[in-house]
Amino acid sequence: MEPSTLALEQMALDRLRQSYEERGYAFLREPSSTFLPAFLRDLRYRPDAIAVKGDEGVVIEVKLKRPDVPSQRLADLADKIRAQKGWHLHLLFLSDDPEALPPTLPEMPAASIRDQAREAQQLWVAGHRRAALLLSWATLEAAIRTTIRSLDESVAIRMLTGRQALGLAGTYGLIELDLERQLNEIMATRNAVAHGDFNRVVSEADFTTLSTAIDQILAEIRPTKPH
Repeated sequence: MEPSTLALEQMALDRLRQSYEERGYAFLREPSSTFLPAFLRDLRYRPDAIAVKGDEGVVIEVKLKRPDVPSQRLADLADKIRAQKGWHLHLLFLSDDPEALPPTLPEMPAASIRDQAREAQQLWVAGHRRAALLLSWATLEAAIRTTIRSLDESVAIRMLTGRQALGLAGTYGLIELDLERQLNEIMATRNAVAHGDFNRVVSEADFTTLSTAIDQILAEIRPTKPH
């Protein structure tokens, strides 16, 4: 599966999780056999997710595109799931439901991204550490999106969560595993500040790591081919 397809399906599952949990369901993504009902284990089938509330259950499958020819496998699966009292299949084709996809974002030129990195540095020098962190993180995500787009034109420039952006950066080899781990730790600080924890300390080491990561990722941009 192409990384871009996987990312879109994971984002759709994030939105489905929120929707089901708001309605009181327990939501399990890619559940292990331990958490599957017996009838699904007997089918030797693991869905993308299941949602359970009392005696009700939903088997969830997310696909990027609807097949040209209806899938007999999915039709048989739906029949077997409906045969279980209180259970049904939720099959989501992203191509049929644009709202299931995160919004697209404009592609940012590398020069504009570097301008934002410099502005974040100025905020840091002026002592506005939390503001510098927030702008630097936004710059990092823009750098990831733009660089991946330059490497793979099939990837849509969409709004990603921070974790998804870092995951894609790792998939495309833009950051090493150790740096990805450090950035995930910094993201926890960024999220806390973004949600109003103004007591959270922003260290110089964290800001330096962010700045270095931005430079490293932008260095991987592939020049645009002339048309």
